Amino acid sequence: MGRHRPRHAALPRQRLPDPRHPPRHPPRHPPRWRTRGGPVMKIADLTARPVVTIRPDATIREAAALMARAGVGCLVVAEHDRPVGMVTDRDLVVRAMATGFPVDGRVDGVMTTGVVAVDRHADVRDAIAAFHHHAVRRLPVVDGDAVVGLVSLDDLVAGLSKVFADVTHGLTAQLVFPHGGDEAPVPAVSAPT
Repeated sequence: MGRHRPRHAALPRQRLPDPRHPPRHPPRHPPRWRTRGGPVMKIADLTARPVVTIRPDATIREAAALMARAGVGCLVVAEHDRPVGMVTDRDLVVRAMATGFPVDGRVDGVMTTGVVAVDRHADVRDAIAAFHHHAVRRLPVVDGDAVVGLVSLDDLVAGLSKVFADVTHGLTAQLVFPHGGDEAPVPAVSAPT
């Protein structure tokens, strides 16, 4: 058997960037993220409803009452408008009630920490990557450090479904009505002889 050259040996040497001199152009997304010149959907396009926040020192009882009043299943735990955790209705049941955690206990005792947030000006693809990579169903939306909204996986699916419906509507019309009219062509019927 012959000896194979390592794959990298055929590549030219590349200079590593000098950390003292930042690149002149911002880095581009990898090719799989490039668009074909159409508009890009932003996170702000998906966050129509305001976020409901609660303080870390609030009680479990206060969190449950706030969820009931606001009609939501998730609260962003915020300190000085900065997200520090999240608490869901499931957290209240599984982490608090089922374990005997006192209803007057603090929310920060049952909240999920290490919150992954997405910037309101970010591309929807960034949210898709965050949902996938971190296996979460909701992401706080921030503007700087301040929480300004919440985007859920359901919001993302609904928003993208609308985009796909709009895109495919024209294509469907061309397939169903290929002659450009609004009605299907009437087939010619020959008279019986």
